[in-house]
Amino acid sequence: MFKKLFSVLILFVFTQFCLSQIANRDFKTMVSVKITKEDGTEAIGKMKGIYFPSTDSYRGMIAQSNTMWSVFPSNLYFEFTPVNATDIEKIPFNDLKKINVLDHFDDGIIGYEKLKIKEFDKNMNKRDKNYEAFLPILYEGKINIYGYDYIVNTALNFTLNLVIYIKKEDSPYAFMPIDYDRIAQFAFSSNNERFIKSFREIGNDCQNFQKYLDDLQVKMSAKGYAKIFYEDWNKDMNLFEANAKKQNLKGGTRRLAKQRAQHDFYMKPFLGIVKEYEKNCK
Repeated sequence: MFKKLFSVLILFVFTQFCLSQIANRDFKTMVSVKITKEDGTEAIGKMKGIYFPSTDSYRGMIAQSNTMWSVFPSNLYFEFTPVNATDIEKIPFNDLKKINVLDHFDDGIIGYEKLKIKEFDKNMNKRDKNYEAFLPILYEGKINIYGYDYIVNTALNFTLNLVIYIKKEDSPYAFMPIDYDRIAQFAFSSNNERFIKSFREIGNDCQNFQKYLDDLQVKMSAKGYAKIFYEDWNKDMNLFEANAKKQNLKGGTRRLAKQRAQHDFYMKPFLGIVKEYEKNCK
């Protein structure tokens, strides 16, 4: 009975997190963007209905459901006004491929790409997730990394987590190495296996990378990914606190700096694995 109630509680918390991400979308501000449609056409203009990112943080995903049971909507669209035009064009989620947010000099601040996402079920069989999502591009290479920060606020502090998706540059779909959707379903025991399986699937064309993953899997089986990748958490955060005090960072400036430091810390292991692929594979 307790397990069932706890599972429901975790699912409720994750659902509230998803809904809060949707609620944070900016439906009022017209943001400068360059869009790429699924048919390859491009346009520059102003757009509503996206997150407005900054160089200090990455906001959440914009997702559309493929099923009536998802917490995400199934009929998303964006309002777009081309340069030198006044008419607003309503562009369906399905018609867009990329969104590049621009600053006043039309330089890209951050890009969003729409991803089809695969997952592994409890038997590690591959299947489609019940949503597609526009996600911030965090790293572009032979394996692209996408993701966003989500923050849980408390009375005295905040906790940042980084949700990561990975996709080979020429692949039609992405995976979540740490699948928070599955964690919400009380699937803690398969985290390590799903993590390795995701990278094996992405790098299945390179034997040297598979050997690297063999070694990583042995370590993870013994310790778990958290102890391997995040054992320096306290050391890094103490270093941040010392530097923040030295630089006299306070208020919102200090919070943004800490958020960025935590974001970069969580990114390190994923970048490390991707660099191993790039180093060992053509």
